[in-house]
Amino acid sequence: MLTSVISPIAFGKLLPKHVQETKKSLWIIGESAGAQLLVEQARERGEDVRWIQPHVGLENEVTLEEIAKKNIGEEAGYISGMVLYTEIDQLNLTFAKEAAKAGIQPVICLVRDMALYQENRDETEFVVVQPQFAAVSLVDQLVHYPISTQFLKAPASLQIQEIPLQNRVLHQQRLMKINLPGRLLILSIVRDGEQIVAHGETELHVGDILIVVGSREDIEAFHVMAGVSYSGRDKNISRPWLKE
Repeated sequence: MLTSVISPIAFGKLLPKHVQETKKSLWIIGESAGAQLLVEQARERGEDVRWIQPHVGLENEVTLEEIAKKNIGEEAGYISGMVLYTEIDQLNLTFAKEAAKAGIQPVICLVRDMALYQENRDETEFVVVQPQFAAVSLVDQLVHYPISTQFLKAPASLQIQEIPLQNRVLHQQRLMKINLPGRLLILSIVRDGEQIVAHGETELHVGDILIVVGSREDIEAFHVMAGVSYSGRDKNISRPWLKE
C-alpha cells in the first residue's frame, strides 16, 4: 500500500486511468489548491473529471456519512476512481470508506494529521497518503533512482497508464511479434497479482494489466489495440497489430 505522496503534478502522472465501456469519470473531491492542480492536469490529458468542492460543516459526523452514502452510492457505477483532497482529514476518510464500500477503485485519501494517519495507514480498502512524507519520498527517489524518476518530471504529453488486455487476438503473443503504436513502451505486466518484467519473449495473456508509457496519441491507439474502448476516438487508428 502506498504510504506517501509526491506533488500533485507527479501524483497525477501516476494515477491510473481506467477506461470502461460505460462512460466513467474520475472524481476529485476537495477545494484545495492541490486538488485544483490535479483536476487541471487530468483535464489536460483528456480525462473525464468531476470536481466536487464540498462545503459541509463538521457538527455532526453522521451527517457527513449520510452525504457520502447518498452521493457515492447512487453514482458508484459511473466513477472510475476517486481522490479525496479536502482540507478536512475526517471528511476525506469518511468519503474514502464509503467509496471503498461501493466498490470504487482506486480510492486515494489525503490525511494530514499524523495521529489519524497512523491510525489508518494500514487500511487495505483504500490508499492513505500523508503529505509530510512527500518531499522525503521524492528526494529519495531522485537521489537513488535519478533516471527512472525523470518520468515524474516528464511533460504532460508523456503518460503512464494501466491498461487491461481484452483483445484475444493478442492472447499468447510474444511482445517481439506485436506492432506497438509509435514509441509506446510496455514497462511491466501484472498477472494474477504478480508483476512481470516485460521483454521481447514475454507472452501476453487476456486479463493482464499492462503498465505502459507513451504519448497520449500512442496510448489512445493502444487502448484500441488492447480491446478497450476509448470514447469513440479510434475511428482513424489502423490495426496492423501483429508483425509478419
